[in-house]
Amino acid sequence: MKSRYLIVGCVATALALFAWQTISNVALPWHDATLRQFADSTAATAAIQAQAGENGVYVADKGVFLATSFRPDGANRSTQMLPMMASMLLLDLGVALVLAFAVLRLPVGRPVDAGITLALAALGIAMIKHFSEAIWYGFPIAYSIVNVVDLTVNGLIAGLVLGALRNRYAPAAVAVDSAPGVRAGGGIPAVGAREPVRSA
Repeated sequence: MKSRYLIVGCVATALALFAWQTISNVALPWHDATLRQFADSTAATAAIQAQAGENGVYVADKGVFLATSFRPDGANRSTQMLPMMASMLLLDLGVALVLAFAVLRLPVGRPVDAGITLALAALGIAMIKHFSEAIWYGFPIAYSIVNVVDLTVNGLIAGLVLGALRNRYAPAAVAVDSAPGVRAGGGIPAVGAREPVRSA
Protein backbone atom coordinates (compact mmCIF):
# COMPACT_ATOMS: atom_id res chain seq x y z
CA MET A 1 0.00 0.00 0.00
CA LYS A 2 2.91 2.35 0.68
CA SER A 3 4.15 2.02 -2.92
CA ARG A 4 0.67 2.81 -4.20
CA TYR A 5 0.58 5.87 -1.96
CA LEU A 6 3.93 7.03 -3.35
CA ILE A 7 2.86 6.56 -6.98
CA VAL A 8 -0.61 8.08 -6.67
CA GLY A 9 0.63 10.74 -4.28
CA CYS A 10 3.44 11.85 -6.60
CA VAL A 11 1.18 12.13 -9.64
CA ALA A 12 -1.72 13.80 -7.83
CA THR A 13 0.52 16.22 -5.93
CA ALA A 14 2.54 17.14 -9.02
CA LEU A 15 -0.64 17.92 -10.95
CA ALA A 16 -2.05 19.94 -8.04
CA LEU A 17 1.19 21.93 -7.72
CA PHE A 18 1.37 22.49 -11.47
CA ALA A 19 -2.24 23.72 -11.50
CA TRP A 20 -1.52 26.19 -8.69
CA GLN A 21 1.70 27.37 -10.34
CA THR A 22 -0.19 28.00 -13.58
CA ILE A 23 -2.84 30.01 -11.75
CA SER A 24 -0.22 31.90 -9.74
CA ASN A 25 1.92 32.84 -12.74
CA VAL A 26 -0.71 33.25 -15.45
CA ALA A 27 -4.07 34.15 -13.91
CA LEU A 28 -3.00 36.16 -10.86
CA PRO A 29 -1.29 39.53 -11.40
CA TRP A 30 0.87 39.47 -8.27
CA HIS A 31 4.14 38.27 -9.85
CA ASP A 32 3.93 40.72 -12.75
CA ALA A 33 3.21 43.53 -10.29
CA THR A 34 6.66 43.04 -8.70
CA LEU A 35 8.59 43.04 -12.01
CA ARG A 36 9.55 46.09 -14.08
CA GLN A 37 10.16 46.31 -17.81
CA PHE A 38 13.16 48.06 -19.35
CA ALA A 39 12.37 51.42 -20.93
CA ASP A 40 13.97 50.10 -24.14
CA SER A 41 14.21 46.32 -24.02
CA THR A 42 16.06 46.06 -27.34
CA ALA A 43 18.81 48.47 -26.26
CA ALA A 44 19.00 46.90 -22.80
CA THR A 45 19.31 43.41 -24.25
CA ALA A 46 22.07 44.49 -26.63
CA ALA A 47 24.00 46.18 -23.82
CA ILE A 48 23.67 43.14 -21.57
CA GLN A 49 24.79 40.77 -24.33
CA ALA A 50 27.83 42.96 -24.93
CA GLN A 51 28.86 42.61 -21.26
CA ALA A 52 27.65 39.05 -20.58
CA GLY A 53 29.50 36.82 -22.99
CA GLU A 54 27.65 33.66 -22.00
CA ASN A 55 24.50 32.73 -20.13
CA GLY A 56 24.79 32.75 -16.36
CA VAL A 57 24.31 34.84 -13.23
CA TYR A 58 26.12 38.18 -13.08
CA VAL A 59 26.61 40.61 -10.21
CA ALA A 60 28.10 44.07 -9.82
CA ASP A 61 28.90 45.69 -6.49
CA LYS A 62 26.92 48.80 -7.42
CA GLY A 63 23.64 46.96 -7.08
CA VAL A 64 23.22 44.65 -10.06
CA PHE A 65 22.07 41.03 -9.89
CA LEU A 66 21.28 39.63 -13.32
CA ALA A 67 20.48 36.22 -14.80
CA THR A 68 20.81 35.75 -18.56
CA SER A 69 19.39 32.91 -20.67
CA PHE A 70 19.70 34.05 -24.26
CA ARG A 71 18.92 31.62 -27.06
CA PRO A 72 21.67 31.11 -29.67
CA ASP A 73 19.33 32.34 -32.43
CA GLY A 74 18.29 35.37 -30.36
CA ALA A 75 14.63 34.35 -30.46
CA ASN A 76 12.06 35.10 -27.77
CA ARG A 77 12.19 32.48 -25.01
CA SER A 78 8.38 32.34 -24.92
CA THR A 79 8.60 30.11 -28.00
CA GLN A 80 10.04 27.46 -25.65
CA MET A 81 6.98 27.53 -23.42
CA LEU A 82 5.93 23.90 -23.94
CA PRO A 83 9.38 22.40 -23.19
CA MET A 84 9.70 24.62 -20.11
CA MET A 85 6.25 23.58 -18.89
CA ALA A 86 7.18 19.91 -19.39
CA SER A 87 10.38 20.45 -17.41
CA MET A 88 8.39 22.15 -14.64
CA LEU A 89 6.00 19.22 -14.46
CA LEU A 90 8.96 16.82 -14.12
CA LEU A 91 10.35 19.02 -11.36
CA ASP A 92 6.98 18.93 -9.59
CA LEU A 93 7.04 15.12 -9.76
CA GLY A 94 10.45 15.08 -8.10
CA VAL A 95 9.33 17.52 -5.41
CA ALA A 96 6.16 15.50 -4.84
CA LEU A 97 8.22 12.34 -4.28
CA VAL A 98 10.41 14.05 -1.67
CA LEU A 99 7.37 15.48 0.12
CA ALA A 100 5.55 12.13 -0.03
CA PHE A 101 8.38 10.54 1.96
CA ALA A 102 8.29 13.49 4.38
CA VAL A 103 4.56 13.01 5.02
CA LEU A 104 5.15 9.30 5.70
CA ARG A 105 7.27 10.38 8.68
CA LEU A 106 4.37 12.32 10.20
CA PRO A 107 1.82 10.73 12.54
CA VAL A 108 -1.38 9.63 10.85
CA GLY A 109 -3.83 12.48 11.21
CA ARG A 110 -6.10 14.83 9.33
CA PRO A 111 -5.00 16.02 5.88
CA VAL A 112 -5.11 19.58 7.19
CA ASP A 113 -2.41 18.67 9.74
CA ALA A 114 -0.06 17.54 6.96
CA GLY A 115 -1.03 20.65 4.98
CA ILE A 116 -0.16 23.00 7.82
CA THR A 117 3.09 21.16 8.56
CA LEU A 118 4.34 21.38 4.96
CA ALA A 119 3.10 24.96 4.66
CA LEU A 120 5.11 25.98 7.73
CA ALA A 121 8.19 24.17 6.41
CA ALA A 122 7.79 25.87 3.03
CA LEU A 123 7.31 29.24 4.74
CA GLY A 124 10.54 28.92 6.69
CA ILE A 125 12.59 27.76 3.72
CA ALA A 126 11.08 30.41 1.43
CA MET A 127 11.84 33.13 3.96
CA ILE A 128 15.50 32.09 4.08
CA LYS A 129 15.79 32.06 0.30
CA HIS A 130 13.83 35.14 -0.72
CA PHE A 131 14.45 37.47 2.21
CA SER A 132 18.17 36.70 2.04
CA GLU A 133 18.06 37.81 -1.61
CA ALA A 134 16.50 41.05 -0.47
CA ILE A 135 19.20 41.50 2.18
CA TRP A 136 22.25 40.60 0.10
CA TYR A 137 21.26 41.52 -3.45
CA GLY A 138 18.64 44.22 -3.00
CA PHE A 139 15.64 42.31 -4.34
CA PRO A 140 12.47 44.38 -3.77
CA ILE A 141 10.65 43.35 -0.59
CA ALA A 142 7.35 43.08 -2.49
CA TYR A 143 8.96 40.56 -4.85
CA SER A 144 10.23 38.55 -1.88
CA ILE A 145 6.89 38.57 -0.06
CA VAL A 146 4.94 37.41 -3.12
CA ASN A 147 7.34 34.51 -3.70
CA VAL A 148 7.31 33.53 -0.01
CA VAL A 149 3.50 33.41 0.02
CA ASP A 150 3.45 31.54 -3.29
CA LEU A 151 5.81 28.82 -2.03
CA THR A 152 3.88 28.55 1.24
CA VAL A 153 0.70 27.87 -0.74
CA ASN A 154 2.61 25.19 -2.68
CA GLY A 155 3.48 23.53 0.63
CA LEU A 156 -0.11 23.73 1.87
CA ILE A 157 -1.51 22.18 -1.31
CA ALA A 158 1.08 19.39 -1.31
CA GLY A 159 0.39 18.61 2.34
CA LEU A 160 -3.38 18.49 1.88
CA VAL A 161 -3.15 16.15 -1.11
CA LEU A 162 -0.50 13.88 0.39
CA GLY A 163 -2.19 13.84 3.80
CA ALA A 164 -5.48 12.71 2.28
CA LEU A 165 -3.83 10.05 0.11
CA ARG A 166 -1.63 8.81 2.95
CA ASN A 167 -4.74 8.22 5.09
CA ARG A 168 -6.29 6.29 2.21
CA TYR A 169 -3.37 4.20 0.96
CA ALA A 170 -0.88 3.98 3.84
CA PRO A 171 -2.78 4.42 7.11
CA ALA A 172 -1.23 1.40 8.77
CA ALA A 173 2.27 2.83 8.84
CA VAL A 174 1.91 4.08 12.41
CA ALA A 175 -1.57 2.85 13.31
CA VAL A 176 -0.26 0.57 16.08
CA ASP A 177 2.13 3.20 17.38
CA SER A 178 -0.66 5.75 17.75
CA ALA A 179 -2.90 3.48 19.84
CA PRO A 180 -3.37 4.70 23.42
CA GLY A 181 -1.00 3.09 25.87
CA VAL A 182 1.35 1.70 23.22
CA ARG A 183 4.80 3.18 22.72
CA ALA A 184 5.51 4.65 19.30
CA GLY A 185 8.61 3.59 17.38
CA GLY A 186 11.76 5.02 18.88
CA GLY A 187 10.47 4.82 22.44
CA ILE A 188 8.40 8.03 22.35
CA PRO A 189 5.00 7.55 23.97
CA ALA A 190 1.97 8.28 21.80
CA VAL A 191 0.02 11.44 22.52
CA GLY A 192 -2.37 10.82 25.39
CA ALA A 193 -0.61 7.64 26.49
CA ARG A 194 0.20 7.26 30.16
CA GLU A 195 3.45 5.95 31.53
CA PRO A 196 3.02 2.53 33.19
CA VAL A 197 2.89 2.59 36.98
CA ARG A 198 5.99 1.01 38.41
CA SER A 199 5.95 -0.55 41.84
CA ALA A 200 8.75 0.40 44.27
